[in-house]
Amino acid sequence: MNSRSSEGVSLCPDGAHRVNAAVDAAAGLRELDAETRVQLIRKLCDIAEIAFLSPDGDHWDKATLLRLRAGNAVVLYSVDANGVLVHHVVEARVA
Repeated sequence: MNSRSSEGVSLCPDGAHRVNAAVDAAAGLRELDAETRVQLIRKLCDIAEIAFLSPDGDHWDKATLLRLRAGNAVVLYSVDANGVLVHHVVEARVA
């Protein structure tokens, strides 16, 4: 995982689950329109909740980044026992 993660509070509004973003990904999330950002964060928090409820060791492959799409944005993230870490945010620009 990317060791350069943003410091501070989880992205989950209720703070119940850990969703953090790498420094570059945090900037990418801030650049998204508000509706897309809220939708992605809500989905990532749901994923973090599922990871939290999973038995120990029953997590996704840490060597592979997963994709989540909302609107024109795609986030690449990983999941482990600590929660979700967003590595990259890519937004398709429409000409």
